[in-house]
Amino acid sequence: MPIITKGKNNWKIIIILVVLAIFVGAELLAYISNFNSDMTFLSFFLDEKKPDKKIGDKVACTEEAKICPDGSLVGRTGPNCEFAACPEANTTDWKKYSNKEYGFEIKYPSDFIEQKIESDKILLSIAKEQSHYFEIMVIKKYDINQIKSTIKEVKEVSVGGHLGYEYFYVEGAGASEVLLIQAGQDALSISLDYIDDKTFSKADDKKAYVQNTFNQMISTFKFI
Repeated sequence: MPIITKGKNNWKIIIILVVLAIFVGAELLAYISNFNSDMTFLSFFLDEKKPDKKIGDKVACTEEAKICPDGSLVGRTGPNCEFAACPEANTTDWKKYSNKEYGFEIKYPSDFIEQKIESDKILLSIAKEQSHYFEIMVIKKYDINQIKSTIKEVKEVSVGGHLGYEYFYVEGAGASEVLLIQAGQDALSISLDYIDDKTFSKADDKKAYVQNTFNQMISTFKFI
C-alpha cells in the first residue's frame, strides 16, 4: 500500500508542476508580448521626434568642373549633382558669314581665324588654337537620309524648315559634332572637330563640351 500511495503522490506533484509551468509560460509570453509592444511604441515615438530632413539640405557633389565654350567653369549642383548650365553666349562681337548661293548666314566667335580654302566644296573654314576646327561644306546631289544607314545614332532636327540630321562621333584624339541640312538637291555639312586628348579625362565631359560649343554656334544659323 505505501508503494501505491507514493506513486499517486508523485503523479500529483507532476500534475501540479505541469500546471505551474503552463501558468508561468503563459505569464512569460504575455510579458514578452507587452514588452515588444512597449518597445514598438517607444521606437515609433522616438522616430516621430526625429527632425525631418529639410528640402533645402545640400547634397555633397563631387568637385568636378566642366569647361564651357566661353572658357568659364561650372560645377555639379542640385539633388542629382548635374553640371550647372553654361552661361549663354554673348554674340555681339561675333563675326558673321553669309552665303548668297544657299541663302544662309551664321555667326562665330571672333577668336576663330579663317583658314585657307583649297576646295570649291568648302564654304567656310575657321579654326581656334589648333584644337577647334569649324567647317561648312556642300555635298552636291546628296540625300541626307542616306546618313541613317551609315551612322547608328542620328538626331532628326528642323533648321529653318529644312530637314536636318545631327550626330556625334569620335576618331582618335578627335571628337566631332556634325549637322547635315538638306538644301534642295544638295546638302550642307556643318561640323566642329575638337582635337585634344589632355584637357578632358572623361569622354562624356569631352562630348558635352563639343556639343555645347557647336550648339552655341549653330544657334546663330538661319536661312535668309
